[in-house]
Amino acid sequence: MNTVAWKAAKVNSLRRFKSCPFRQINNEVGVAGFSQVLALAIGGCMKKEIEARLLDVDVESFREKLDKANAQFVGDWLQMRYCYDFNPARENSWIRLRTNGKDTTLTIKEIGDARIDGTKESEVVVSDFDTTNEILEKLGYVARSKQENRRIRYVLDDVEVDIDIWPMIPPYVEFEAASEDLIRRCVEKLGIDFDLLVTLDVQSVYEHYGIDILSIDELKLEDGREK
Repeated sequence: MNTVAWKAAKVNSLRRFKSCPFRQINNEVGVAGFSQVLALAIGGCMKKEIEARLLDVDVESFREKLDKANAQFVGDWLQMRYCYDFNPARENSWIRLRTNGKDTTLTIKEIGDARIDGTKESEVVVSDFDTTNEILEKLGYVARSKQENRRIRYVLDDVEVDIDIWPMIPPYVEFEAASEDLIRRCVEKLGIDFDLLVTLDVQSVYEHYGIDILSIDELKLEDGREK
């Protein structure tokens, strides 16, 4: 990137930052004010997620598929997350604090519909998982659940391919990319019928197996992460 293009990108980035409601958060914002900022963020800083899932996968055979397709292995992590309701609660929207031991993010999630691009999110990187949870608690946000899962990530042709292992249900694979077309080409390369993919969120995946995840205070991956 040349100097002119870099300066233009920097200016645009600053403009987006100045317009983002998260800038309004400071140490004087109480529960009601913080909720208003979060609600504004849904309309102001949200981006579409384009993702789909393949349920009921055999982890080792799927990893073999990825290796044969020359996918790039990225990492294997144990993820922990807290989920919070808005205050007051908002239907199909929630707050997530998640860490994989290296990176920690605070995210607003909103499900608009069941299409492949029907979920929106706004996400910021935070420095510490436990401290951020303490801050949220002081603002009146108490986690409704704590969840663990193992994530094995590959990248294939600009598509993030995540093998997700959750408690109580079979493993599944999540495909996320900048466009539906990229996901279609990726699964075709892996020999998978695109029509087998679903656009269920995690809660809906658990419901698919007859489990109400909202009734479970803590989901713990008892077996931990394989070495």
